[in-house]
Amino acid sequence: MANVPKRVKLYLLDNDQQWIDKGTGRIICTSCANLYSLKVHSELDDSILLDTDILPDISFEKQQETLILWCDKNENEFALSFQEKEACEAIWKVIRSVADEGESVEMGNILSVIEESDVQDDDSSSLLSDLPSVDTNNLKSINAMIRLFKTPSQKEKLSEAIIKANYVPKLLDIFCECENDANFECLEYICEIFKHIVTLGNCSLFEEMFKKDRILDVVGCFEYDKCGRTVKRHREFLSQKVQFKEVMPVLNPSLLDRIHQTYRIQYFQDVILPSINAVDESVFLSPFIYLNKVTIVNLIQEDKIFLSNVFKLLSGKSTSAVKRKDVLLFLKELFSFAQNLQPAPRETFYQNLIELKIIHSLELSMQINSEDIKLCATEVINFIVEHSPFSVRKYMLEQANMISVSNPLIVILINGLTNETDSEHNSSIYLLFFKLLLNPENMESSLTKTDKTDFLNYFYKNAIDIIIEPILNISKDGLDKKCLAVVLELLEFCVEHHSYYIRNVILHKDLVRHVLKLMKSQYKVLALSALRFIKKIIALKNEFYNKYIIHGDLLRPVIEAFFENQGRYNMLDSAILDMFEFIRTEELKSLCSYVMEHFGEVLDNVQYVQTFKSLRHTYERNCLRNREKNIPIYLEDCFKSKDSLCCNTSEDESKNKLNSEKICDSVENFGIDMEIENTDSDTIKILSVDSPKSRNIVLDRTPIFGKFGRLRRSGVTVARNLCRKRLVDYGFDDEDEEEDNENGTQIEEQRQGKEETRELPFMKCKRIRLD
Repeated sequence: MANVPKRVKLYLLDNDQQWIDKGTGRIICTSCANLYSLKVHSELDDSILLDTDILPDISFEKQQETLILWCDKNENEFALSFQEKEACEAIWKVIRSVADEGESVEMGNILSVIEESDVQDDDSSSLLSDLPSVDTNNLKSINAMIRLFKTPSQKEKLSEAIIKANYVPKLLDIFCECENDANFECLEYICEIFKHIVTLGNCSLFEEMFKKDRILDVVGCFEYDKCGRTVKRHREFLSQKVQFKEVMPVLNPSLLDRIHQTYRIQYFQDVILPSINAVDESVFLSPFIYLNKVTIVNLIQEDKIFLSNVFKLLSGKSTSAVKRKDVLLFLKELFSFAQNLQPAPRETFYQNLIELKIIHSLELSMQINSEDIKLCATEVINFIVEHSPFSVRKYMLEQANMISVSNPLIVILINGLTNETDSEHNSSIYLLFFKLLLNPENMESSLTKTDKTDFLNYFYKNAIDIIIEPILNISKDGLDKKCLAVVLELLEFCVEHHSYYIRNVILHKDLVRHVLKLMKSQYKVLALSALRFIKKIIALKNEFYNKYIIHGDLLRPVIEAFFENQGRYNMLDSAILDMFEFIRTEELKSLCSYVMEHFGEVLDNVQYVQTFKSLRHTYERNCLRNREKNIPIYLEDCFKSKDSLCCNTSEDESKNKLNSEKICDSVENFGIDMEIENTDSDTIKILSVDSPKSRNIVLDRTPIFGKFGRLRRSGVTVARNLCRKRLVDYGFDDEDEEEDNENGTQIEEQRQGKEETRELPFMKCKRIRLD
């Protein structure tokens, strides 16, 4: 191959320590008798400006990116200034390979392919003629040569040349000779050569290396690493100690060979290379292993008879526990291989196995009284749930319509989630199952629109009661801590993703009250789990939940746990403070008022943080604003929600026409002065409201008002909006009722109406309809 010279300028240091320009020329690297030389030919007359040998005892130095300096045997100091930094780097690599290793490399004109810019289409064939011949005398040269190729294109060309020159079989023949002769020096060089061949990362070259009749010899080469103190016996392990188990006879010979090859290459990557400090080299094998795994999966799924026999063996009642476990381990490895498939082929793979009723086979295995088999079956079905959750949901819905199913799959999964005897690893897998199955995001890609609603209806009808049963029956000592922790984590997930479904469960079961019993648990992990649950609900910033918390006084256990902690700096203390800080920063006014009015006196004494002091300031600021507007502090959020307040016009209009005098008489009984004006036969306009007890008036969110806007003050409090006369309702708390009764005010006697008492979901108040 023709050398490609590089343009340089040569300098010589004179006696006055001044650099003298000796001319500009082109540098080439040549070799003769395993000795490197650098020659510079003048651009003017092609005369030789420099001819120096590269020897290990000469100290070369590289400065900046384009300058190389050295001192020859006659103590003359030279400097080469390169026009291109790439050319400087190429020459420097050759110099360092000789200086560092003390080797002289037979290269011929190999330097011209070191630079990627010089690589031509015929470089592999040209390089083929420059490769050193394979014999024991050239092993050092071969090792040094391969190390010079760094860029992807260089490695590709070298790989092609090695394949065409049959380097691998020739090197393996030399290896066998050296091993028989106990030539350990050459064996170490052969090991180094194959290390560098691995770094080329060429799959075609790996195919040559790891053929059935060569792979053990390649493994043998790595038993003689120069860094190793003792000879490894990898070949003995792979050929004698490893036992291959066939759960079902593999009749396809190419599939069988590919399985054996993949196992040995995986062993080579995971065990052999790390043992010789070649971890970095192991990554180059990953693409080849990936292709092998894809080939194995494709060959297996093409054999329908083989897979059908496997599933029959798995679901058969007469199958022994040992054989069943082997089948499950085979499926587990098959699914792990299938993860390497592209999305479309992977979807086809799972669909093929589902058509062969794999879920039913795994369901039967999960019911066997063997921890090892249950664990294997759980890990296998985990692959299906992760990659094809809609298939599992579809299977569960089909079971719901089958009367003969006594122990459906969803019940099996719930038992695994709540079973205290299962390992912690198992519980985490079951928790992942439910998160994947209940995640609305992966329901959107389902083919049918009813997949989401049908499955969630099925889950909350048939499963949620079983899941929350441990919560509803919490023991005081909290011994079932693992079960409670995973159940709470699942409920947090449901609160975040299923606002409608889980809200009904929380209210009907009073779930939060039961969960907060764990604040007194001796296991702080459970107290933190309960705290995360209540914080998840508060983080929704839903006034519906806020009123539920206020009415149930549900933050009291949290406050008690906070003071029982006695200010110790731990996770519980930080988590509780973070929750109250969230209430303050997010301006949850109803919760802020509830906390301050019920626990403000004790919380004001907490001085080591500013959280409650800031919460007090927020509460007082809200109170001031509400007094200015003459709006009850608990009512402001109600006034904001216009859409939730609507009129009920179902009753006969003729029975509900009232005059303004009756409205005034009714509201005066509550100590409220209201100025009103008739606008038509059916409505009135509220002009002003004045009440010293206005903060005690509580409005229910039930549909009793029409468009009710925010009150504002303009001299007097004016409400512009109209409300239906026949539906004006006023609620009040027990304290005001007792006070009015003491003053001799009897509501029932002073109104011409019918009193209907009803206990609302969140607070006690009375609804009064004016007739």
